[in-house]
Amino acid sequence: MDDILADDLFGSMKIGKNKKRASKKARIKTEATTTKVIEPEHPPVTEQPPVIDLVEEDLVKATPPHIPEETTSLEHVPTTTTSTSTDAPVRSILTLKFGLLKSKDVVFTEEVTRWADLPVAQLGARATTHCMVVNSSIHALAYQSEVNLKRALEAEESSRNAHTELNLARSEINQLKNDMRAKKELLTLLITENELEEREAALKREIKNLKTHVRNGPKSCFKRWRRPR
Repeated sequence: MDDILADDLFGSMKIGKNKKRASKKARIKTEATTTKVIEPEHPPVTEQPPVIDLVEEDLVKATPPHIPEETTSLEHVPTTTTSTSTDAPVRSILTLKFGLLKSKDVVFTEEVTRWADLPVAQLGARATTHCMVVNSSIHALAYQSEVNLKRALEAEESSRNAHTELNLARSEINQLKNDMRAKKELLTLLITENELEEREAALKREIKNLKTHVRNGPKSCFKRWRRPR
């Protein structure tokens, strides 16, 4: 009988201890939860790696870029004028300066939407190709300007040579004119000298005739005034 009571007492004591342990564990859990819930309002900021949203990036690629509208602001561009002067600027895309100015803001939306599905490597290749075309055009323009400069220098040299030859021909013509003038003067002198010689010969003949007439003059007078018998 005493053993049964002792066992019951020990059992009740164990049950009480187990209840206490359970209540203690429950209290510890509630304290832990309360300590976990009560946290500072502003937690420390930690640096996190950037997250790239591929969906948004694809949407950005798919949407065409905004094409800037043509504004009517006063820009330093060639303007059309109705004057008939040759110095008036022509507002045409065939003009190099105006074409380059207009091509800065040109975007082809169809190509943009078509290229949006291309991979990055192919887009880079296309950009590289276009850059190569632009560089080739720039080098071609530089080479063309160099060739034109060379041709202009050659034309200037040939023009200088032509001017030199023209000056030589002009000097020769002037020399020939001077020679012709001198020959003309000499011919005039010869003609006048010949005329003087002819006059001198005529005068000499007249003098000779006068002398002969003077010699025969008194006899003829005497014969003329002689009295008849």
